[in-house]
Amino acid sequence: MTAGADLSVLSFDDKIIASYLRPQLSSIRLPYEEMSALAVALLLAGSLEAGEHQIDMPLIERDSMRNH
Repeated sequence: MTAGADLSVLSFDDKIIASYLRPQLSSIRLPYEEMSALAVALLLAGSLEAGEHQIDMPLIERDSMRNH
């Protein structure tokens, strides 16, 4: 079996090594900048209650995704 040809392999956090591997590893990227901006905005607004907030996490498709 070969990643990208027979099956898809996906990582989480899009570390720099993902693009150096062969095949290049597809990954879900954590949006650190957006997460920190939201945290600061909530703190400045005085919103200290626990809650859920959704931020898009982009999929970085590289060679390890199987083509259908």
